[in-house]
Amino acid sequence: MIINEVYYSFNLSDLTSAENTIAPEMVAPVINGNNAYIIEMVTPYPNMGESASFEIREFSPLNGNIGNALPISANEKSFVNNSSFHQEIISSASNGTGELYFIGATNLIIVNTNSNTATHVDLYPSFTWDNWMTFQGLEYSESLGLLATRRNSTNQFDIVQIDPQSGTFTELVTIPGNLNTEFYSTTYNECTKTFYLTTLKTSDWSADYYEINLNNNSISNTQNFSNYTYGLEVIDN
Repeated sequence: MIINEVYYSFNLSDLTSAENTIAPEMVAPVINGNNAYIIEMVTPYPNMGESASFEIREFSPLNGNIGNALPISANEKSFVNNSSFHQEIISSASNGTGELYFIGATNLIIVNTNSNTATHVDLYPSFTWDNWMTFQGLEYSESLGLLATRRNSTNQFDIVQIDPQSGTFTELVTIPGNLNTEFYSTTYNECTKTFYLTTLKTSDWSADYYEINLNNNSISNTQNFSNYTYGLEVIDN
């Protein structure tokens, strides 16, 4: 049995929306300039120590149509998964000039759409089920580079800055409370250097909301919404 997913698009100019069905292995759509892409999980649920394979495909944000795969070398489209790379946990970002980034647990995939190349970076090679961490909520900052939320095995939650070239990361702000690493949303405003986050509280199905100021690495606003609120996005006027 094939269970498909639903892709929604919203037009804020005329306040209309569209609903389209896509295959469940197509996840984490990302816009890069005038183009959009999506990652296809060829192995949707690789276990730790197993090989994980993917394709990067063209994607239409208007109707959810899936296009051709980028001609990336086969050896660059697979890696040994040291943690988890399941399709539900992957998030994406772009620098807007040709580079795409996909993250799942400790796995960072860097795709150059200009040269059709891909690189895998393991952000925490010493991952074990007793000493683990996961990265999610990936965002790109022109001034700071890659940003993400992180959870570790001691249930510490924070915002980190990631250097994709070296695979190193720096803790910026600790987030109080719990971060739901599956039901959450993030966005980032470069003008104000503000990272926005909502996360589901399964105890009452409300949502915690955070505004994180990365000028001084502090939480500038936090609220609790009575209903789960997700799909955050910054609109440039």
